[in-house]
Amino acid sequence: MANKLSEITKTIMAVKPDSYAAGTYYNGAADTSAVGLDVRGYNEVLVVLTNGDTQTVGTNTVTIVGTNSSTVSGSECSAISGAAFTVVTSANDNAVQIANLNVPYDYLAVKSVVATSASEFGCIIIASEPDSKPAADIASVVFNV
Repeated sequence: MANKLSEITKTIMAVKPDSYAAGTYYNGAADTSAVGLDVRGYNEVLVVLTNGDTQTVGTNTVTIVGTNSSTVSGSECSAISGAAFTVVTSANDNAVQIANLNVPYDYLAVKSVVATSASEFGCIIIASEPDSKPAADIASVVFNV
């Protein structure tokens, strides 16, 4: 029997859904306090960005960055070429953006730069194609039908 999706993926809440004031965030935390999202052992991630309201004059620029250490704030992480979502404005908010990424680092972060005024958003990452799947990485399954 084929593996169930919950057995071959790891689901990570990268950014808690909330309203974020103008500023730079890594995984929803202020620049100086972010911790990397551990994707060691996984080859590919699906990144799901959910956008709520963005104020009329505001923007939210969201990119995926990475490092091989668990610290992801500021200069300790590197931009991943091409790993940028469409900039969120009031013209394209209240939508979902999805991206697929081959994993080039041990730890990833969702970097968001909210400019001028608040933006509501959240983000989850689903890691798949595990090299080796530790039991602790199996997603919590609420029901199995």
